[in-house]
Amino acid sequence: GKSGADVSRGQLSSLSAIPQGSTKEAVQQVLAEPYCTLPALAMPKTKAEDSDEPTLSESPSELLSSELLIERDAYPLAFDPEAWLVLSYHNGEYQAYDFVFKP
Repeated sequence: GKSGADVSRGQLSSLSAIPQGSTKEAVQQVLAEPYCTLPALAMPKTKAEDSDEPTLSESPSELLSSELLIERDAYPLAFDPEAWLVLSYHNGEYQAYDFVFKP
């Protein structure tokens, strides 16, 4: 795998300070390039996003869809070999991070 993709505890605390909606570039300044990219997830839109008023971030094609496409980047954890850090992006904007335990 790529060297340098492992995430340390220090990087994790830096990540927790990154606001939602930041660019992928801003996140990768903290975490570097991901070890791998997972298949995108189609998430059903929440009721709040179903309102008739389109938001600026949504493309016309997306307004027709009832799903949001979520891109996911995975990083191994330096301090826990059994877990991955998975970051979610939508339209290139950082959404959230989660921990996924290896099967």
